[in-house]
Amino acid sequence: MRRATGALSIVAALMAVSLLMTPIIVAEEDGMSDDPTLVAGSTILAASETLFGEDGNSSQAVAAPHLVELYTATWCIPCRSAEAEIESLDTWWPSIMSISYHPSLDSPDELSTNVSADIKSRYGAQGYPTLVVDGGWSLLGETQSQDLRGLLTSRVDNELEGDLEQRVQYSWSSEGASIVVDFEIGEGLVVDFLVVRDSVTVPGTQHQVDGVVRSGAVNQTANGSVEIVIESGVVQRLITLVRVAGEPLLEPGSSRPVGDGMGEIWTPSDGSGSTSLISRNEACLIAFIGAIVVGSQMTQTVPALFRRGSRVSAVIEEEE
Repeated sequence: MRRATGALSIVAALMAVSLLMTPIIVAEEDGMSDDPTLVAGSTILAASETLFGEDGNSSQAVAAPHLVELYTATWCIPCRSAEAEIESLDTWWPSIMSISYHPSLDSPDELSTNVSADIKSRYGAQGYPTLVVDGGWSLLGETQSQDLRGLLTSRVDNELEGDLEQRVQYSWSSEGASIVVDFEIGEGLVVDFLVVRDSVTVPGTQHQVDGVVRSGAVNQTANGSVEIVIESGVVQRLITLVRVAGEPLLEPGSSRPVGDGMGEIWTPSDGSGSTSLISRNEACLIAFIGAIVVGSQMTQTVPALFRRGSRVSAVIEEEE
């Protein structure tokens, strides 16, 4: 009986862990086209312009054939591998645009921004690192990030649009520590204006990354004007991302198991000034081991309690 109860406890623990570790992937809708212009929330155009001088406009922006967006954090160790994959694109396919978002506001990430958090919320990206290609395909974790080049290669015949001014027209002017962007947007589109920095050193490392988002104005759907704060004394770029209106739908860009190095969670301080960092898999492993230990102890403790209770009852009866 004791062995049977212990076996049941182990089976239950294994089932719980398998549920916890199963990655959540957005299902593909029936009839989805490979044409990104028909996919709600996907990116159809990405263009970049260096913020130089006192003013500029959309005619000076250079469009990219593909866009790679990375959700990362300075405290995320597996993110360094994903950043290295993006860095390698500079020599493999230099015209690809890459952007690094740091959305973890309630953490010690010195590069985190509200703009990054807003875009992460839109896509519902879970954990770090997460890569999104052309606004429609995702790579989750350190293991899947190794398939970045393969995914981009499969998209070689499906480049983003190249004429920004067919979709959006803008002009910007410098005003102190900000730029003011006046723009006109085509119908059914959502535009993000992002200010990014290149060659940013990840704190605590010697690793440098490009396209780190520092500020911006996102989710613009109508003609208007926005003011964006910029940093002084550093070279920055204005990124314009044009997306199809609607809720984005991410398709898996890799068949590899998510594995380790995904779903990292920053645990805020408990008031003692200390913090901790654990991954989802580590948390599941701890829960699994704990369930086994508790199950095995229960198989010994519960019968012992019953035996002890019987002896106590017998003693009471004798005293009476």
